[in-house]
Amino acid sequence: MSPLKRCDTCGQFIPPKNPFLPGRPVKAAIYDYISAHPEGSTRAEVAGFVYKDHPDGGPENALTVISISIGIMNGTLEKLGLRIVNTLGRGATYHLRELK
Repeated sequence: MSPLKRCDTCGQFIPPKNPFLPGRPVKAAIYDYISAHPEGSTRAEVAGFVYKDHPDGGPENALTVISISIGIMNGTLEKLGLRIVNTLGRGATYHLRELK
């Protein structure tokens, strides 16, 4: 695991290239959205982005798919020194965080 690159101005880590491309488009879209929103994203926002091009709006259980996918994704992300975490409760948000 190599050290994460950091912004020279603010010191925040710069998310690495998407590890879910090619081949896992849903997971890749989840990573792209969450990594682009360091302030946090709700499951509904993530699902809206992931399934934006689906005429039917995606699967009926899209929010569950997002949650399960993130749990699976964390196995890959932890090898890169990252993890997607969420706040708890109503309006919970997901964040890409550096493992320390």
